[in-house]
Amino acid sequence: MKVKTIALAVLASALLSACNLGWMDDGIYTLYRGNAMTGNLRIHVATFDSAESMGEVTQGRMSYNHMNCVRAAKLFQEQQVAAVGTRYWCEMGRYKK
Repeated sequence: MKVKTIALAVLASALLSACNLGWMDDGIYTLYRGNAMTGNLRIHVATFDSAESMGEVTQGRMSYNHMNCVRAAKLFQEQQVAAVGTRYWCEMGRYKK
């Protein structure tokens, strides 16, 4: 009986570690880029998934990552040549094709 319990625990652990736990993606933001030539194509630039917070209870991990993503998007946008028309934006969650 003890061997079955241990085997079941190992199997359950392996299955859980292989799962994509989407509910744990709260507070994660991804930076994308695109332009008129690429149409609806979203090109992954960076993912902001830090466990850091800004030190305030009301502003947790989500605000910290969102703030950094928006800053990065703004910095990239400011470096672009206007004629190119590249656009940068943030979306909540991990990278999705």
